[in-house]
Order: sequence, then C-alpha cells, then structure tokens
Amino acid sequence: MKKVAILLLLVLLLCSCQRIEVDITSQPSSGDEPLSAPSGEILTSTDAVFNPIPVGALRYLGAQNSAVITPNGIYEKIFQNDGHVLIVFADFTQKEQAIICDKPGCTHQDESCVAFIGSPADPIAYVDGTLLYAATSMKESGSVDTIQIWKLDLDSQEKSLLCTLPSSITSAEFLCTDDKTLFIIASTTLRQVPGDEPGITGESTTIADLLGIDIASGKIVSQIECGERTFFNVLDKRILYSLLTPADGMQHPFTLGAWSPLTGEDEILIDETNMENSTNLFGSSYADGYFYGPVGAMVYGEVSKDIQLGRTDVLTANTTVIPVDPKFPEYAGIGFAGDAWFIGGWIVGFLSDNVNPQKQIWINPETGEVRTPTLTANILGSSKQVEIFASYNEFYIAVTALEEYTYTYHDPVSGEDIPQNGYLRSYSLINKDDFWAGNARYIPITVAADLV
Repeated sequence: MKKVAILLLLVLLLCSCQRIEVDITSQPSSGDEPLSAPSGEILTSTDAVFNPIPVGALRYLGAQNSAVITPNGIYEKIFQNDGHVLIVFADFTQKEQAIICDKPGCTHQDESCVAFIGSPADPIAYVDGTLLYAATSMKESGSVDTIQIWKLDLDSQEKSLLCTLPSSITSAEFLCTDDKTLFIIASTTLRQVPGDEPGITGESTTIADLLGIDIASGKIVSQIECGERTFFNVLDKRILYSLLTPADGMQHPFTLGAWSPLTGEDEILIDETNMENSTNLFGSSYADGYFYGPVGAMVYGEVSKDIQLGRTDVLTANTTVIPVDPKFPEYAGIGFAGDAWFIGGWIVGFLSDNVNPQKQIWINPETGEVRTPTLTANILGSSKQVEIFASYNEFYIAVTALEEYTYTYHDPVSGEDIPQNGYLRSYSLINKDDFWAGNARYIPITVAADLV
C-alpha cells in the first residue's frame, strides 16, 4: 500500500506532456453555461469555451490519493480477493479501524455494500462529509475500459455515480478541491501502430487535461490542456504549475506559474533561470506557499560545498536560509523526498540524500531546530522509525505496524487468479510529550477481525 507521502516528482510527471489532438466528440458551450458532457464524451481543449469558476480556497489532494486523513480519522482502501476493494476507517475517537459499512448481516462482497468497490480504486478524497473515489474497470485485453467517479455520503451511507469519464481517458488523479469543484488530471495514452518502417515499435504518448468537475451535478465545468505545464499543488484560489527547461546535469531551471480557475489567466511567479543562490526548486518540496530545499547544493550540475537549507516564498521569489541547529550539520542541505506538510508549525517530510536511509524529520522553519523521531515500530518484520502523519488534540497519529497479507487478483487477460501482496497499517495515538520523550505509551486503534 502506498505511503501517504508520495514522490512529488511522480505527481509532476502525470501531466507533463505535449498536447496532441484526439478524435473526441465536442459539446458546444456558450455564455456562462457549464461544459456539458451528457454522452460521457469530453470537450477538446481547442474547442472549449472558457467558463470562469468562482472557486474558494483550494485544498491540495495529491498527497492523500491512497489514504485520506480527516479531522476524526483516516479512510483508506484494503484490497480483497478477486481484486475488489473495501473502504475502511481508522476512527480516532472510537479507537477502532473497521469497514465503513454498518449494514447488519452485510458480507461486503458486492455493490450493495457501501464499502465495496468492484475494481481497483485510486484516488480517493474527502469533501465535507463525503468520500469521492475513482474506480477503473478493465477490458479483457487488459486495457482501461472506463473510469468512474463515485460519491459516498458517509452520514446516510448512500453512494451514487458522480460521472463517467470518456473512454479515451486512461488514468485520473485528483489534484485539488474547494469542496464544490473537484479538479483532476485526466490523461490519455495514445499508442502508435507499428508500421512497415524499421524502428516503429508502437511507442506511446501521454496527453493530459486539467478538468474541473462540479461535485453536486457531476458536470465538467472547466477544462484546459496541460500542454507543457505540470500542475502539482495550490496557492489559495490558484493552481500551481511548473515548467522545466532542459539543461545539462541532474537539475533543470525551474519556472513556477499559477493558473486561476476564475479568470483563466496564467502568472509566472518564479523564473529560476534568473535567480542567484535560490532554493533548488526542482529538488525541493512545496508546502503552504513555500518551497523547502537545499540552497547551493547544485546549480545545474555544479556542486557547491556550501550547502544550506532554504525557504523560498512563491509570491515574492525571496529565499531565506533556515539556520539549522548546529548539532545537526548533516541536515543543513537536506531536501525532502516527495511531499512535505505542516504539523503544529513544524515542516515534516522524509529525508532525501544519498547517504542516510529514508527517515522522517521535523524542522522548525523559524528557528532551524531539527527533530527526528526515535521510537521504532515493526514495519514488515523489521524495526523501523515510527512515522507521524497527523495530530488529534493532544495526540499524534502514529503508524505502529505494517503487515503484509496476500489476496488474489483475477487477470482479465490470462483468466488466471494471481496472488498479490497487500499491506495493512495499524495506527495508534500517542501523547505528543511522550512521543518526543521516547516513551512508547501508545493508545492502539484496534483492527476489526473482518478487515482482510
């Protein structure tokens, strides 16, 4: 099962593409009417009329595509035999992790169960008491048939189909929401047919659009082509994107822009090619308006011995050096592997370097104090660092165990049942003071017996 913290670079690659037109039915639009796609088809970007969306503050969803952290618990998916998925909930209040279905006598084996998803489902998101998830059905050839986005009301335990993406879409990733509009990256893989000419091997090309879907109606209300833009996070009411310029060496000049769903306008915020001593943005992590990463670690292939940890404001492009505690000189030039996030004023992420094994670190961006959790847990049979992903009142939420289990997946191509490995997290609450003192006084969130 994926980590809640995923690699930012992988997220960026999902829509880093060049637009190629495909034969998709257009639905004309005019005025302020939403872009309507009742037939399940999608507007081509070149034909679509821009429709302004008065969005509220946007919330990034990318880091929670496989598990959703809410104020009262964590929702995630558990794979079962035959390839279906069950949604489970680790309840911080009740201290129990269980299947979300409370229907008496339910076996959780078909669509009559609210927790049941009959096909691989990724991603998943929480929006104001509702779960949204994408479910993919496959053809016998093994290719994607359809991707549907479902809506599950957690109070009434009723689920309904929000929309079906067009058959040309081969993958979908949730990006952000203001709790009224869901923005997703919808990608299409085009495969060239091998010809008689030497060297033609049927290579594939991926194109992508940024879609805005109204959560109440399921209508597509906004659509723009990604082109060379890589949409990856949010800044208030705008969606951030990057542009990478090819260069020699391991790193590349980085241009940061922001797109407004209200006006449709792009604004270039940072052009790293014109900055000196800036944070190496390509290798940094973004959180709440700032990039965190090494300053002077690499400038497009040139290694510097003077490495510091920097914080770059995306609105002003100003970089300030974080004065890392001298007791931790090895962290002075660190970067985070994937997403970083805030917990109680601390920037939290996973250490990214070529020397130390990956581990979670906490940095106070104001003082430079560095903390590394010392408690350990049984992770797949080995003793590893306890990881924290959220807080709840006076507690942190810790992953205190990760166990492997086996389920069978029915391959539509071969017709065979193939053993697959699944992973089950066990969560616990721990008092914040106990955690930093190294006292393993956990309050376990018990796992229901019928979970796997």
